[in-house]
Amino acid sequence: MKIRLLLFLWLMAGTGYIWAQQRVKHPPTRPFELSGIVRDSLTGELISNAAIRLNFDKSGLYTDSTGTFTIMLSKADYTVVISRLGYRPHRLKLTLDQNIHLDVKLLNVAKELEEVVISTQAVDQNVARPLLGVTQLNIKTIKRLPAILGEVDVLRSLQMLPGVTSVGEASNGVNIRGGAVDQNLILLDDAPIFNPTHLFGLFSVFPPDAVSSMELYKGTAPARFGGRAASVLDISMANPSLDKFKLQGGISFVANRLTAEIPLVKEKVGLLITGRGAFNDFAFQWGPQKLKNIRASFGDAAAKLFWRINDKNTFSLSNYYSTDFFQTDLLGGIN
Repeated sequence: MKIRLLLFLWLMAGTGYIWAQQRVKHPPTRPFELSGIVRDSLTGELISNAAIRLNFDKSGLYTDSTGTFTIMLSKADYTVVISRLGYRPHRLKLTLDQNIHLDVKLLNVAKELEEVVISTQAVDQNVARPLLGVTQLNIKTIKRLPAILGEVDVLRSLQMLPGVTSVGEASNGVNIRGGAVDQNLILLDDAPIFNPTHLFGLFSVFPPDAVSSMELYKGTAPARFGGRAASVLDISMANPSLDKFKLQGGISFVANRLTAEIPLVKEKVGLLITGRGAFNDFAFQWGPQKLKNIRASFGDAAAKLFWRINDKNTFSLSNYYSTDFFQTDLLGGIN
């Protein structure tokens, strides 16, 4: 009993203070709201799809169609980068310890390029020539072709084209795709020419200095030309010069020609006059005695009055004259 009492007193004397220890838990941090609106600095227009990056992180968010954004974040220091294609990026640093609303204005740095106009044509305008078998020649091309006896011949130049053949030797008639000579329609400024040759088909009746261009329809011709079976040859006379006087001519073994372009009213009215004549009687004097009584000559003349009314309207008046003379008093054959 005595021992138990001493043990109890010893335990009571050695007992100290004992505190219960436990881990202190702080209350969780409340998230804060970071929101904002993004505008154009010049126009004030709301910018949609602007990228919002936090602390240079690749992930982030984008503004909606109204240019606004909202995100919940914990309390911390952040670096916010707001960017959009065509605008200078906007960077700012902030401490998020409360709800913050930003009003960001981005500077437009897009470079405005010069306008690019893309145009097209209607379907029917994409076809340069809806008709097949149409050939166009201008006078410059015709004059580069070989000339007979030094004289440029409009009809003979056609024989260089495919589908066009000569009627025969020393003849200027043409057969086009197998058609006869009288199946061809020949027009000079829309006036029909029924006899297009001089001296029984040796030379054409068209003065080369008065011709501007010609179109040969070897296939289907437009309805305005009628219904010729073989072809249509549409020849256009040249317009006179409206700014200065011009005079040109030529002398050859076949014929002599002279052309004058006279401006009557400068830049408004002009007159073209051309003439050609052949006096080949002397050629027969060098031949046999039976040929000395032969007389052969031809001539043609053309005139065109041109009036430029304005940029869209013109008036022209064309006149053409042709003559042939052939005489012989032979009673028998030439042999």
